[in-house]
Amino acid sequence: MIDFIRAIFNEEFLNKWQTLVGSATGPFLAIILSAIGFWIRSKHIAYKERKNAIRQTEISMARSLNDMYQTREEVVYFIKRLKNTVESIRVINDDTTYMIEEINFPHLKDVFADNTLQILKFKSYYLHNKLLSTDVGINATNQLLKGLKETFMTIISNNKFLIALREKPRSQRNSYSENLDSFAGVIEKDVILSIQNVIKVLMQTKVYNLKLMKNHPFTIWKHEGRSFKYFRTMQKFRKYGGNLDVLDRLDKKFEKESEKLLEEAEDRGRRTNKKIS
Repeated sequence: MIDFIRAIFNEEFLNKWQTLVGSATGPFLAIILSAIGFWIRSKHIAYKERKNAIRQTEISMARSLNDMYQTREEVVYFIKRLKNTVESIRVINDDTTYMIEEINFPHLKDVFADNTLQILKFKSYYLHNKLLSTDVGINATNQLLKGLKETFMTIISNNKFLIALREKPRSQRNSYSENLDSFAGVIEKDVILSIQNVIKVLMQTKVYNLKLMKNHPFTIWKHEGRSFKYFRTMQKFRKYGGNLDVLDRLDKKFEKESEKLLEEAEDRGRRTNKKIS
């Protein structure tokens, strides 16, 4: 029996067995190593794409904010001109003078909106929804400003029509001044407020995106991952994943940082305007 076992496990047999095992496991290991290498490479590419997306978002937010602040300043200056025109009309007190004075509506370019940001992948529920909000807000502002120009041109046309109809000068002036004053009030109350709201959302987006630039995976895990501070069970966390309440929670969490950036931006704007004036 011992001789039989020795005959089976002789050196030649073992060499053949090792060759057989090697030929069988070699391709298998190569496939495994290739799969691991492909997985690592795909993860690295995805990470680089997210980093590029974050950098692109930072550039786009800066450009949109700059356009929004510039638009706000031009609209504020236009309101001032409207009110000055109204005052110049109301100081006239006779029954013979028509008011034909006009001011030009400012040339307002569209606020920049990077529509490509919506299709980028950040692995951040908060940032994705914020970018959707900024896109909606910017496009709504652009449409609102275009509507303002149309309304203003209608006021100018109506005034010319009253003059052409030989309306009583006092009545024509009153109508013109009231329309301009009302128009200035709407811009001051609604349009400026709308622009301010969009600026606030843009700044909130910028604050979080800056955090992602510093430490992308850790930031998302810390603020959007499962944490026993907010979610005691996996069921609550899964429910949270599709709940827009996360936006309110993180908005409140980053409120002071957003307000600080807003104040700094306003201070820079005031210093710039002071130098220009």
